Amino acid sequence: MSPHSLRRMAAYAAFMATMVAAVACGDSESTNSLAPTAAPTISPSQTAQPIPTTATLTTEPPPPAPTAGPTVTQPAATPTPPSATPAPAPTSTPFPLPAANTAPGPAGVPAAVEVHGSLFTWRIEEVDGVGIKPALALANDGTPHVAYMFENDVGGWVKYAQPEATSPGRWNISTVAEGYVYGPQDIDLTPSETPVIVYHDHQDTGVVLLELGEVIYASQDEDQTWRLNPLDDPGHDGWDSRLVIGDDGVGYVVAVDPKQFFGSGIEFYRVEPDGSYVVEQIGSGPQDYKYAVDIALDSLETPYITYYDQTENDLALAVRKDVGWEITSVDTEGDTGLFSSLLIDSTDRIHISFLRREGESSGAVMYATRGKNDSEWTFSKVDDLENLFLSGASWGARNVTSLALGPDGNPIIAYGDQARVSVAAWNGTAWQSDTIDTSKDLRNQPLGHLVSLKTDRAGRPHLVWWALTSIIPTKGIIKYAVGTPS
Repeated sequence: MSPHSLRRMAAYAAFMATMVAAVACGDSESTNSLAPTAAPTISPSQTAQPIPTTATLTTEPPPPAPTAGPTVTQPAATPTPPSATPAPAPTSTPFPLPAANTAPGPAGVPAAVEVHGSLFTWRIEEVDGVGIKPALALANDGTPHVAYMFENDVGGWVKYAQPEATSPGRWNISTVAEGYVYGPQDIDLTPSETPVIVYHDHQDTGVVLLELGEVIYASQDEDQTWRLNPLDDPGHDGWDSRLVIGDDGVGYVVAVDPKQFFGSGIEFYRVEPDGSYVVEQIGSGPQDYKYAVDIALDSLETPYITYYDQTENDLALAVRKDVGWEITSVDTEGDTGLFSSLLIDSTDRIHISFLRREGESSGAVMYATRGKNDSEWTFSKVDDLENLFLSGASWGARNVTSLALGPDGNPIIAYGDQARVSVAAWNGTAWQSDTIDTSKDLRNQPLGHLVSLKTDRAGRPHLVWWALTSIIPTKGIIKYAVGTPS
């Protein structure tokens, strides 16, 4: 083995010792000690007040709503008067919603519950009692497709779930892959609505080789078997993978080759329908893997990437140009840009949700938008989170915010910390929010700092998240909710 590899092995061993120490630290009375002993008091719903105008933060509202309903690729945000015509009905029959009840589900399936918020009435059900870090995609009729995983050096797996059409509350679950995997992962659908999942494969559990570790591009064949395509590239890359599939079936992936493994930073992958691919460095410089990245396409299918610039502590936006990538700062106010979620609507207006860190365990959920011909960004504060767990290594990467567009073209943002999962929508003058889930035991069973939100053609929001049940190994409950307007 070369001296270079030995040096990398020694450095990695030191890093793993730090990870183990981070897992082991905490309350001397409990190995699951993660947070303060008492959960905060959280109202079921709340209305956010407009924030004061400052040099970098304004209460200027997001662009007015469009007159047309949303599509799978997100609606336009063209102006509309207050008395706008309602969005047209979807062209396909929406995925049906069975009535919620408190009776036991079929064959031991937990009963669905109903939460009444100021924005939506939410039907919540359990997808699986074991799993973490779910991601969500929607078919044209609103049928949810969920990917999730179990991270462990022995016995890890990635699974895929869809609801049973004839048995409400049940989910058809299949195993995509087994091995030493890490998330967050992502899922999207091809133009023919077959699922594709991307995730990090750690590859080797016996020998520490930093050259191992790749993005796996897993696609489902017609016979519903999974074809695993390793996107091989030098380095221990593929962490915190995000995916969007274009109208021509080309997959666009962003992932991190992290500095924890002496990697070069954020990487972009273009994957053709035949499985061939190219990989590019976007020029981010070294980055940790745990603060989220995201990717979206404009009307010309030009890829855009958002990430947390850990050198400047800013929200950064990278755009693929004819030659290379152009990187600019979106928000530079304080320690900002963590856990970004990115959308570009049909007018090429950019929408971003993200976290602006305000303390060791607190931060503000933020929204930024800029039109195609605008030179400046407009910012607004959505809500505050007070029970973040930002310093722990044991949970790895997370997605604290997730962004979608409503039927009026205005933003809907899901966000969560250890204590709660909430969804906020812009009503034209202010943010209103519903709290969907809260931790009943904040110390030992917090929520998982990860949300994935989509809206269907009927304008209904769909959301997945997870609740922690064990730290070593990390396990949780996968939850799914769909909302109908209240």
